[in-house]
Amino acid sequence: MAIISCIFGPNLKQAGKLPNDTIISTVMANLGFERAWEQQGGTLVRTQVGDQHVFAEMVSQGAMLGGEQSGHILCHHYSLTGDGILTALHLADLLKQAGCSLTELVAQSFETYPQRLANVRVEDPLVRRNWAECDALQQAIAQAESAMGEMGRVLVRASGTEPLIRVMVEAANADLVDHWTEMLAAKVSQHLA
Repeated sequence: MAIISCIFGPNLKQAGKLPNDTIISTVMANLGFERAWEQQGGTLVRTQVGDQHVFAEMVSQGAMLGGEQSGHILCHHYSLTGDGILTALHLADLLKQAGCSLTELVAQSFETYPQRLANVRVEDPLVRRNWAECDALQQAIAQAESAMGEMGRVLVRASGTEPLIRVMVEAANADLVDHWTEMLAAKVSQHLA
């Protein structure tokens, strides 16, 4: 999603078809995409996971472009749904206009930050729902965020479909990603599982 949005976004922005230069995505969107879009003067607004949340935020913000990492792209210029065929046709048109290959366009889009997701099984639904009340985990998250600063981020959330706590870390440095993902997943296992 991020690559497609990073290709569509500048094109729509240049054509004056991207209100407030805003793209809507989920908390899972890559930080490299967000940084690249900000450098172009754009704003990325994040929602909960799920295209219904992206759609609701698009309506709320008056945004014309949104999507989620799983691949749903919502471009209100063409449709109100995440139609894959319509997205592919729009992408083919942009490639024709750009006069280059998809590989070349992707290479120009942004540098993806290393991202790692660890799933920790937590059987008790009450514990899963209330994971944010775990002081030891909150302290570990704060430590990770402080250590990475603007060059990384942490996302911890309860899965909506499985008995899991999902720990995601992304940063400009892969070693930091591995270190903090392992440490935070261990904290979830120790205090919640």
